[in-house]
Amino acid sequence: MIYEFSSMRTDLGLMFLPKLEKANPDFRLVTDDREEMDYWITDQRGRVLAGVAFQHSATRVVYREDEESPWKSRHGFDSPGIGPVPVSIDFDGRTAYVATLNKHWTCAVSTYDLVAQKQGPVIASDDAFDILDRTNPLVSRDRLLFSRKKQKLIGMRYPTNSVRTIWLDPEMARIQALIDHSFPDALNVISSWSDDENRLVIASYPEGHPTVYYFLDKPTRRLRRLFSSNR
Repeated sequence: MIYEFSSMRTDLGLMFLPKLEKANPDFRLVTDDREEMDYWITDQRGRVLAGVAFQHSATRVVYREDEESPWKSRHGFDSPGIGPVPVSIDFDGRTAYVATLNKHWTCAVSTYDLVAQKQGPVIASDDAFDILDRTNPLVSRDRLLFSRKKQKLIGMRYPTNSVRTIWLDPEMARIQALIDHSFPDALNVISSWSDDENRLVIASYPEGHPTVYYFLDKPTRRLRRLFSSNR
């Protein structure tokens, strides 16, 4: 069963449910697990809209268009061991981001329309490294970068020999280029940003030196050093 507490969603073991319901009336049932899913997926608005189960020779996916609709099976995920695996859903509640094997047998990112049941294009791929992790959806979700301001996926960040960021959003790509021009001898990561995306924190990793954190005010393009720390 999946319960909601405030703005957090979490999977809870069945044995704990009666105690939680009595101890804290703020828990609210989101959905039960009669579909026997291995994990559930929320969209970027926090609604539980899809579930995934790995069943022997196939991957089973169920979906509902909103929290009042019934669960329905989705097709296109049934290739055993090598088929696409959904890991996240966009703000629209229907566009899933899917871990897909490319011709180099690394995990790329593609889209899937959960309403039309139609596989979309590959939007990012790396010949040498997995962008998403098919075996760990929680890790994969953290690699996708969303903008609440723009209400869409704006990039992805994943481990390589270090860390690589792919920006789909032209504005963030321009900011990244500006930072890289300012610190050409360092690995520079836009680690966080405000909801309006006007204030950003940059982590700069110069080879052989402590990490330096900067604050960027985007409207003025003013870059201010915050502090440094050892890795």
